[in-house]
Amino acid sequence: MMCSNLRESRQKVIDINYILIIKIMKKFFALLSLSTLLFQVLPVAAVTLAQVKVKSFAEWCQEKNTVPAETRKTIDVLLTKAGTEDCQKANIQLKSLTKLDLRKNRISDLKPLTGLSNLTILALNSNKIVDIKPLTELNNLVAVGLDGNQIIDVKPLAGLNKLNALGLSGNQIVDIKPLAGLSNLVAIEIVGNKIIDVKPLAGLSKLTYLDLNGNQIVDVKPLAGLSKLTYLGLNGNQIIDVKPLAGLSNLTRLGLNQNQLVDVKPLSGLSKLTELYLNSNQIVDINPLSGLNKLTELYLYKNPILEKKCPIKPESICRF
Repeated sequence: MMCSNLRESRQKVIDINYILIIKIMKKFFALLSLSTLLFQVLPVAAVTLAQVKVKSFAEWCQEKNTVPAETRKTIDVLLTKAGTEDCQKANIQLKSLTKLDLRKNRISDLKPLTGLSNLTILALNSNKIVDIKPLTELNNLVAVGLDGNQIIDVKPLAGLNKLNALGLSGNQIVDIKPLAGLSNLVAIEIVGNKIIDVKPLAGLSKLTYLDLNGNQIVDVKPLAGLSKLTYLGLNGNQIIDVKPLAGLSNLTRLGLNQNQLVDVKPLSGLSKLTELYLNSNQIVDINPLSGLNKLTELYLYKNPILEKKCPIKPESICRF
C-alpha cells in the first residue's frame, strides 16, 4: 500500500513538473518581445562569431561518412527529424526550428546541434550524453531537458542566461555552482544526483518549482530565501532540521519523505500547503500540523508516531 502511494506521488510530481514547464514556456513566449530578444542576443552572437565560426548542420551532414560513429548517429537522427536526406534542405528545416524533441535516441554527441541557434526548447532526455559543451552555442534556449543521461559537469550551462526551465534528473552531478548565475530560472528538477551543497541555488529568487529528491542534502538553510516556491521536493535526502523552510509561505506541495526528521513544528506556519509528504522519518508528534487547514493529503507512513490520530479534519487526510 505504502509503496503504491509513493509511486503515485512520484509520478504526480513528474506529471505536474512537465505541465508546469509547458505553462511557463507559453507564458514566456507570450511576454517575449522581438526588441528584447535582439537586445539580449546580438552582443553575445557577435562575440561568438568573432571568435569561432559555428559549423552549420549542412557542413556536418556533408561530412557524415568521415566523422566518428557517435557523431554520425546524431546526424542521422537530425535528418530523420528534418524528413529529408538532402543536407541543404535539412539544414534549412532544422535551422528554422524553435523546438526540438530528441528524447530516447541514444545519442551522445551534441556537436551537430551547434548551428541550430533558433532553438528555444530542447528535449534531450534519456540519451547517452556526457559532454554538454556544444550547448554553449545555443544561447536562445529557455527550456532544456537533460534528464536520464551521464552528465557530471554542468559548467557549459552557466552562460545560458535565458533559461527558464531546466531538467537534470538522473545524472551524476555533484557540483551545481555553475547554475548560480541562471537568475531567470523558474523551474528546476535535479532528482537522483549526488548533490550535497545547495548554496548555489540561494540566489535564484524566481524559482517556483524546485525538485531535489534523491540527493545527499543535509543543510537546507540556503533555500530559506526562495520565497516564491510553490513546490519543493526534498524526498530521499539526509535532512534533520527543517527550520529554514519555515518562511516559505507560498508552498502548496512539500516532499520530505525518507529523511531524518523528528520535529515538524517549523512546518506549522506553512498555511498554503495542500500536500505534505513525511513518510519514513523519525516523527513522534504530529500535533504541530493541526493548523494546516488547507491540507488534502498528509502522508505519515513509517514514523514512530505516539498517537496516530489525525490532527486535521477530516481524518481521512492523514495516511498512516
